[in-house]
Amino acid sequence: GSEFEFSLGAGWSMLNYQLTGDQLRNNGSYGLKAHLGYAYFFTPNFGLRLGADVSRYGTTLALPDELVWSSVNANGGGVYDHYVMLDRWREQHHALYAEIPLSLCLSFPLSHMRVCAEVGAKYGFFVAGGSKAGGGITHQGYYDKYHLWLYDTPNHGYYTTETFRPQSELTFKPMWSAFVKAGVAFPLTRFLELSCKVYGDFGLTNIMPDGCASNPIGFRNDMEGME
Repeated sequence: GSEFEFSLGAGWSMLNYQLTGDQLRNNGSYGLKAHLGYAYFFTPNFGLRLGADVSRYGTTLALPDELVWSSVNANGGGVYDHYVMLDRWREQHHALYAEIPLSLCLSFPLSHMRVCAEVGAKYGFFVAGGSKAGGGITHQGYYDKYHLWLYDTPNHGYYTTETFRPQSELTFKPMWSAFVKAGVAFPLTRFLELSCKVYGDFGLTNIMPDGCASNPIGFRNDMEGME
C-alpha cells in the first residue's frame, strides 16, 4: 500500500574541504533537514520512496592562534615580522540545498512497532550559501634589528579589535549523494504513526565551483584609512 511521510531532522554536518595550511581545523557545523515523501510498498516488507528535501549543511573552519609574516617591509621603517594573534577566530560556511531522494524501503513488524530502513540516492539543487567569521584580532610587530616589539599603537597598524565580522555569499555546484535511514515506527491510530530514525548521507560529487578549490580562508583586516 501507500505511505506518506513528513519528517524534520537535525544533526551534525561537514563540508569536506581539503585544508592545506598549517594548524587549520575543520570542526563541522549543525545540519538541518525537512523531508516530504511518498512510498509504495509492493509487498508488506519492500517498497520504493520518492521525496523532496530541503537541507542545510555547514562547516566551521578554525585558524591557528598565531599567524606570522616574516621580513615585511614597513614602508621606510625597516624590515620587521608582523604577528597576528587570534582569539577564538572561527569562519562558518553553510549551503542550502533542495533535494530529490529515491530510496528502497524495508519494513518489518516487531511487537507493537515496526522496524524500518532505507537506502538510496538523491540529487541536490543549490539554493543559497554564505560565510561569516568573527573573533578577536591583535596585530603586533617585532623589529629584530632593534629588538623592539610594537603594540597598542593603532596609528601604526598595531591594535586589537573584536568588531571585524566579515560576511560573504558562497556558491556551490549541484550534487549527488547517497543516504541511509534506520529506525522504528509506533502506531498512533489506524492511519497515523510516529517514527524515529537515524539518518546519514555522504556527498558523492565535488560541489566546489571551478577554479575555487584552492581559495584561502581567513581575512585581510585593514583599518579605515590604512588600505
